[in-house]
Amino acid sequence: MALHDDHASDNAVLRIRHDVYLKEFLKDEFDAKQFASNNLLSKSVAEQLSHLAEGITLLDKQIHTQVTLHHEDLLQQAVSVEAIEGVLDSMRTRIDSLRGSVNRIKSKIVEPYNKIVMRNTQLSRMQTACDILRRVQRILSLSPRLASVEIPPRELIKVATALGEIEWLASGVDWEGIDVIANELANAAKLRAQLRKKGELLLAEGWSAGQAGSMASAMQVLTPLGILKEAVLRLLSEKEEAVAAAARKATDPSIGGSSARTGPGKVTMPSVGHGAQFRAALWGQLDSVAEMIISTANQAHQMRRALASRRESAAMFDGDEVINEFIQRLLARVASEFESAIRASSAVRQAFESEYPKLVRLLENVVHQLKPLVETRADLWTIVAPSMTPLENAFLSRSLSRLLDPIHLLFLNKQPVLADVDGLGRVISTELMIGEMCPSLAAPVARNVAKAVQLFAGKSEMLLEDAYSVAGALTSGHQRNIDLCNALWSLHETTGKASKSTTLPAEARPAIDAALQTLWDLIQGVVDRLLASLAGCVRAILASMHQEDFNVASVDPHSVSLYVRELQDFAGRVRRDFLAPLHCTPVLFARARTLLEELYFCAACHIVLLRPVSAAGKQRLTADSNAIEQALMSLAEGAPAAKVLRAIRVALFQSHDALLASPSVGEALPVSTAMLLLISRASDDLQSPHATCQWTQEKFVTWMLEHNERDRVLLIKVTLENYASAAKNRALTTFDPVYPALVDLLQRALQAHAVAS
Repeated sequence: MALHDDHASDNAVLRIRHDVYLKEFLKDEFDAKQFASNNLLSKSVAEQLSHLAEGITLLDKQIHTQVTLHHEDLLQQAVSVEAIEGVLDSMRTRIDSLRGSVNRIKSKIVEPYNKIVMRNTQLSRMQTACDILRRVQRILSLSPRLASVEIPPRELIKVATALGEIEWLASGVDWEGIDVIANELANAAKLRAQLRKKGELLLAEGWSAGQAGSMASAMQVLTPLGILKEAVLRLLSEKEEAVAAAARKATDPSIGGSSARTGPGKVTMPSVGHGAQFRAALWGQLDSVAEMIISTANQAHQMRRALASRRESAAMFDGDEVINEFIQRLLARVASEFESAIRASSAVRQAFESEYPKLVRLLENVVHQLKPLVETRADLWTIVAPSMTPLENAFLSRSLSRLLDPIHLLFLNKQPVLADVDGLGRVISTELMIGEMCPSLAAPVARNVAKAVQLFAGKSEMLLEDAYSVAGALTSGHQRNIDLCNALWSLHETTGKASKSTTLPAEARPAIDAALQTLWDLIQGVVDRLLASLAGCVRAILASMHQEDFNVASVDPHSVSLYVRELQDFAGRVRRDFLAPLHCTPVLFARARTLLEELYFCAACHIVLLRPVSAAGKQRLTADSNAIEQALMSLAEGAPAAKVLRAIRVALFQSHDALLASPSVGEALPVSTAMLLLISRASDDLQSPHATCQWTQEKFVTWMLEHNERDRVLLIKVTLENYASAAKNRALTTFDPVYPALVDLLQRALQAHAVAS
């Protein structure tokens, strides 16, 4: 039944929602008047009433259905409503009772409250009247101090203090209608202007004198008037404007008798013939501006001291911050004036660009003087740096041109001249002196110098010819390489001396050192190629000693072998034609020292490989080795002594035992060389190591030069092992007499290398 009623209810709702006429009543914005007027125009009244009656009937049925379905719930809710109404009646009664009690209490406290309010009002008015009377009394007692027409300087502080107190007493009070102190207040107003003028004048006088005490006295006058900060800021502003005006005047193109004229593009230019006069006047004025900046900053520092001495001043504002900002603003203002002058006048710009280091030294000195006066970690140079950047770029561009232009001119004829290279060195020295005088320019100037040196090195390297063989006569290619090498060395020396003679900052050194290293490496490359060709020729000549016969019965004690005479002639020609013309003695000595040591050892190795050698042959070898030493030492001044050749000359005549006991073995004479000398004295059964390896003497000596002493000893060890194995196979009962000495030297050498490793 319930399900049926719910279904009927849902159908009724759907019917109303779908009915064109009835669904209008379900809308939230339903307007009865609008609905009636619209339907009366479209339908008859009877038809509308019929439709409404039908809807009402439908709603009645639905209400009846709902009441029937929820009868029990409706009854229960009706009972609950009655109970709630009873509770509300009870609460209403209690609220009425409470309201009555409140009204009775209110009637009892209103009268006391009104009396208290009245008494408070009376007390407040009495207190106000007393305060006004006290103020009037105090003003009247202070007024006689302001009576004098002209205030003596010694009385300024007292008068200012009294005036300040009167102004404080008069503040915050409406004096309208109180005529007893009208004259005193009017007199105080007039006197305030007079005191202000005198206080500011006293402050300015103390500033000009640079006396903190005078400024402190002026502050005692201005502080009671409440205008100290205003007066200080006004004075600082005036001084800032004065410095700016001085900077503006100093950079005025019309100073120094230089009448201005208008050039292309309306650029202000100095008249012809007045350039030197203009620049002299410009720098004189700039020196005055720098002194003015420093003087103004020192005076500001004295003002800081005066402010710090007054607790009242410190309470009004932060004097340190004000003075710090003033000094920094002073620098910024001057830099701005310079920047404006540079834009406005080509004459000023050219003067600054051409003598930029002078301007930098001037400003650096100012910054150095101001730094102790500014209590901040800020770098003062960063204030002026932005305005200096265009000038610095222009100056560095000119500096680079001054360095590079001579280099381009030097290589126009494809061959630099030493006199012109010396001129370039003087230009480099001048530029580095600029870096010494202006530390901020040191690094960029050093980079410019490095670029110039590297350009010179690059152009020289392109002109070098592939002519390094010293086997033949001197050619034009050789001469060009020698001349270029001398030019490179001349530039290296002049640049190095200029760098050492100037005190440059550490950050400027790496660029110059790298450029000097480039020159050194290029010179060293030329020298190395010449010495490599020299070494090859000398080795070939030394190898030819094996074509000589040293197993002879007698020799001429005053003559040397043919290969030695060839070496002497070769060494003399190379020294005369190739090495003596080179000016790079340090490079040549450094590279030749190692080369000569190798050639000494090469000669020693060839000597100990000779076999057989008679007693007369030993005498010939002694004379030859001495001549070889002299010939090789003549190649370079200060050449090292040929210790190994001298040791060989002694060892040639020593017995096996004497050689083993000789202290030179292992020192001047390597053990491997001593062992080869002993092998050369042995019978043919004990072959030389080169024969064992089936090498030529020249190849063996080359191998010896390329390996260390340990490898040399190990190769000789193989030779001895082969000899011992062959002797064992042949069932020999005795070894060669030199074999025990060789084994002794081998063990000593192996033990020494084992300990070292």
